[in-house]
Amino acid sequence: MSLTRYRAGTKADMNQAAKLNDVRAYLLRQDKEELVRLVLEATERDEVMLNRLLLRIANAETGGPNIEPLKAAIDRAAEISDYIDYRGAWAYADRLSDVVSSVRPLLESGYAAEVIDLAEYAIGVIERQIEYVDDSNGEVGGVLAELERLHFDAYSQSPFTPKELGERLFDLELRSEYTFYEAINIYADVLGDGGVEAYAAKAREGWEQLPNLGPGDAKQSSYGRQRVAHIMETLARRSGNTEAFVGVLSKDLSTSSRFATIVEAYQLAGDDDKAREWAERGFQFHPDLFANRLPNQLISIYRDNDRHSEALDILWRRFEARPGLAYLQPIKDYVEPLQDWRAWHDRAFALMRKQVDAPARTQPHATTRAELIRVLLWDGDGEAAWTEANKGDRLSVDLWLSVAEAREATHPDDSIGVYRRIMNQLVENTSNGDYRLPVDLLRKMRRLFRVLGQDHAFEVEVDRLRHEFKRKRNFMKDLDAIAKER
Repeated sequence: MSLTRYRAGTKADMNQAAKLNDVRAYLLRQDKEELVRLVLEATERDEVMLNRLLLRIANAETGGPNIEPLKAAIDRAAEISDYIDYRGAWAYADRLSDVVSSVRPLLESGYAAEVIDLAEYAIGVIERQIEYVDDSNGEVGGVLAELERLHFDAYSQSPFTPKELGERLFDLELRSEYTFYEAINIYADVLGDGGVEAYAAKAREGWEQLPNLGPGDAKQSSYGRQRVAHIMETLARRSGNTEAFVGVLSKDLSTSSRFATIVEAYQLAGDDDKAREWAERGFQFHPDLFANRLPNQLISIYRDNDRHSEALDILWRRFEARPGLAYLQPIKDYVEPLQDWRAWHDRAFALMRKQVDAPARTQPHATTRAELIRVLLWDGDGEAAWTEANKGDRLSVDLWLSVAEAREATHPDDSIGVYRRIMNQLVENTSNGDYRLPVDLLRKMRRLFRVLGQDHAFEVEVDRLRHEFKRKRNFMKDLDAIAKER
C-alpha cells in the first residue's frame, strides 16, 4: 500500500512539473506588459506574493534598502484579526518566516545596521502579537529564534562601536519578554571587553536606582525589576565572585527563595559557615515550614553539624502542622540511622489518631482517615488499615484496592469482597467498553479463590456476572476470554 502511495505521489509530482513547464513556455511567449498584468493579478489575490515583491523593491533601492516598507511588510505579516488556534499557528509562523527570510539577503549585501534595526523591530512586533496565538507547538517561537540568530549575525558584522552595541543589547534584553534571555553569555565575544562593560554599566545604573527589598516587601517587586535583577545575577555569575553574586541577591530579601539561593551560592563556594548563617537568618525572617528549599537546607546543615535536635524540631513542627505520610517519611529517614525510630513513630501515630477521632477538625490540615490509612499501609500494618477502612468514611477506589492488596495474604476472603464490590461498580458505570480494570480484578479474585481451594466459587461468580451484566456485550466477550484461561 505504501509503495502504491509513493508511485502515485511521484506521478503527481511529474504532472506538476509538466504543468509548470507549460506555464513557463506560455510566459516566455508573452510581452512585458502582459507579464506585468499577470503578476499584478496574482498579487491582488496572494498577500504573501505581494509582500515578497514589496520586499524586493525595498531591497533594490539605490543608496541602500528602504527600511520603512520592510517594517510595513513585517507589520502586515504579523497582523492578527482574531485569535489564532494551534491549527492556524503553522500558517501564521510560515508567513512571518517568509518575511524574515527576505531580510537576511540584506546582511549578505553588507547592510548589518539595517538588519539589526529590522530584526529588533520584528521581534518587538511578534512579541506583542504572540499572546493572541496558541503556539503550543512552538512555530512562532521558532521564528523568534530565527530572528535572534539573524540579529546575532548582524551584530557580528555591525559598524557600531562596542559601547553602542553593549548599551543597545542591554536595552533590548530589558524590554524583550520571550527573547534575548541572558544575552550577554551569547554576545560577549562579539561585544568584546568594551561592549561587555558598556552593557554592565547600563545594568548597574538601572540596578542602583532600585530600592532594597526586605522580608514582607515581595509585592513591591515587578517584572522590570526582575529582568534587571536577572541581568545583574548573570553578570555576577560570569565574574565567578561569590560575594558579588550575593551582593546582587541581597538587594531583594523579600522571599525565602532569595535566601535559599544565597545559601546555595555559599555552599558551592565551600563556605559552610556563611551558608549556615544565611540559612538561619532566612528562616528567622521567613519561618515558612513548607517553603520550597530553605527549611530543607537548614535541616541538612544542622544534620551535617550534628545539631540533630534543631533539625528534628523543624521536621516535627512541619509534620505537626500537616500530619501525613509526606512529612512523616522524612522524620523516619532522619531518625533511623541515629536512634530509636519507635518513639517518634508512636508519637506521630498518637497525634494522627487523635485528630482522626476528634468530633470536628481541629486545624485546616488535620489528618483524615484516608491519610491515616495510607500511613498505616506504609508502616506495614495492614490489619489496622483494614479496621480504619471499615469505619464508614468514604474512601477512593485506589485506596480500597491498596487496603485489599495488603489483606490478601492473611484474609483473602476479605480481599475478594472488596474486589467484587469495586468490580461491580466499575462494570455498571463503564460506558466506553473498556473493562480492563474490572477484568484485572476478576483475575485477582480467581487467584484468591484458588488459594482458598474454591475454584467452583469462581465459576459461580462468573455466572453471576453473565446474568447481571448481560447487556454489556464487550464485558461478556471479556468473560468468555477469562473462561478459556487456565
